[in-house]
Amino acid sequence: MDDATVVSQPGGFAAGAELLVVSSALAEVNADTVARALGAANEAYAVGQTVLVAATGAESTTLFRFTAQDDDAVISAAELAPIAVLVGASSFDACALIAG
Repeated sequence: MDDATVVSQPGGFAAGAELLVVSSALAEVNADTVARALGAANEAYAVGQTVLVAATGAESTTLFRFTAQDDDAVISAAELAPIAVLVGASSFDACALIAG
């Protein structure tokens, strides 16, 4: 993974980031709340471009796969697919994921 970015507010991150981590715990973790927390990148994604997204709730972290459906910068709920739930992980350390 070349670039992990912590997103503390919607928008303002590079489309080249391969991992986006939502910094604040969400009351409810689903594609809609994660899309709102992320907003849009600084530049457009290419159609088919993928990014791993991590979002933490009260008692778990959910990993999503973002796949750009349009040639734009917006991350929409329809482009986010949950791929794993890390139960008991109420915080997320990107270094631990990358290092294995």
